Amino acid sequence: MPELYDKGNKSTACLLRDTGILNSPMPLKVEEVEEALEHHPSRADRWLERGHDQLLAGGWGIECDHGNIACKAIPAAGTCWKRKKLHAVAEFVVRYVGFIRAVLLRYRPPAPTGRAHLEPRRLSDLGR
Repeated sequence: MPELYDKGNKSTACLLRDTGILNSPMPLKVEEVEEALEHHPSRADRWLERGHDQLLAGGWGIECDHGNIACKAIPAAGTCWKRKKLHAVAEFVVRYVGFIRAVLLRYRPPAPTGRAHLEPRRLSDLGR
């Protein structure tokens, strides 16, 4: 996701929408994101970089301090310190995606009557 953000002209929300993750009936789980990152560890570095940039924007951010990684709510509503990098990044991704999802749901126009179309999520897209 951070790589797609850097290369293109779409917002993170649009990129997440394109993956189907925002329309999934089940929220992301830290364990499944961590497992996806284990297969592509370099993507964790990209998320760590992207998450650090988010510290300026608000919502959720992530930063490394002397080998400890902090996932932070901005403004500071809480900090989640982790020692394992992949787990910390997965924690950030889940919270960050959840924050974006909540904002978009708050401002989404009402769905037409009937069942909303739910697309399967593609975790492999999270790292790109």
